[in-house]
Amino acid sequence: LGVGSSIQPLNNSIIIGAIIITLFIGFCSYVIRHIKDYELRHKTIGWIMLGFYAVISALVTSAGRVTLGIDQALSSRYTTFSTYIIISIIHLMIVVGEDAIKKEYFLINRNLFSKIICWFLGIITVLQIHNFTYSVDKMKSWKQDFLKYKGCLLLIDFTHDNCQNLIDPYYFEYIKERANYLTEIGFLEPGLIATNRIPDLVDMSNSREVEGIFEKLEFIGGNNLLATGWAIFTDTNLPVDAIVLSYDNWQGEPIVSAVADMTMPRPYLVKEFKSQKYFKSGWQKVLSTHMFPQGNIQVKAWALDTNTTKFYQIPGTYLVNKNGENITVLFRNQPTLN
Repeated sequence: LGVGSSIQPLNNSIIIGAIIITLFIGFCSYVIRHIKDYELRHKTIGWIMLGFYAVISALVTSAGRVTLGIDQALSSRYTTFSTYIIISIIHLMIVVGEDAIKKEYFLINRNLFSKIICWFLGIITVLQIHNFTYSVDKMKSWKQDFLKYKGCLLLIDFTHDNCQNLIDPYYFEYIKERANYLTEIGFLEPGLIATNRIPDLVDMSNSREVEGIFEKLEFIGGNNLLATGWAIFTDTNLPVDAIVLSYDNWQGEPIVSAVADMTMPRPYLVKEFKSQKYFKSGWQKVLSTHMFPQGNIQVKAWALDTNTTKFYQIPGTYLVNKNGENITVLFRNQPTLN
């Protein structure tokens, strides 16, 4: 029942949750001790039930997700019922406080009591605002993850590694079959991309602009290459929806190879360009070369707009030479940051 935050969310949730539960138990205990007071019982029963709904919901959720780790426990999807108990406490504090003053259980003038209530409401409001801003940031992060998965889904028929970094291999064939069926009946919009030839998918009108760079392509052993870079759409100032790596087929045409991991931190870009929009703009991908043809092959990176299924090339093209099992990485047309 605590409030998650960007700074030590587990500790904050434990402390704040303990305070909230203690207050709720204290107010409930007061009402139980004066259970024969019809007026007090009538005024508090609804708020007590609302608070118990939040507590029971938290217990059921904890029991159901106890094995899924801290991340699930702190997920912002559970803040709805944690807000209910705060609303319950605010009203119980007013009702119980007024009753205690009337019965002279503690001597305090109403003006001071009103100030205490205002301070409490202010603290709760600040905590909720902090939680709100944290949740907004998390929603932005989740949206970028969903777009990345969507990019992989759109290319599910052509990725050479079956999007193993994004889709559980156990469910891959099932997801692929369902996605193709939903495309056939017109349920998916846009539907699955029907070709792996990137020239057929490039946005020739350049309706969107991409800022970024294909920074590095290096051999890491085992016939694998590590590709890294960064990219954002200039119209949204957000990371691109998905990054697709391509290589040239035997006809010299770039074709789809794999979808990269997105939203990698790039703090040096924030420092250089003095803008926070670049922080999560990074991407990387371990690229298998087992499907590469022999000879010299160009490796490129493309930004994918998952709403239009259009491709936009990221500056930077690498030349890879495959001679049998030997891989050599060269580069050309490598831009530099301004």
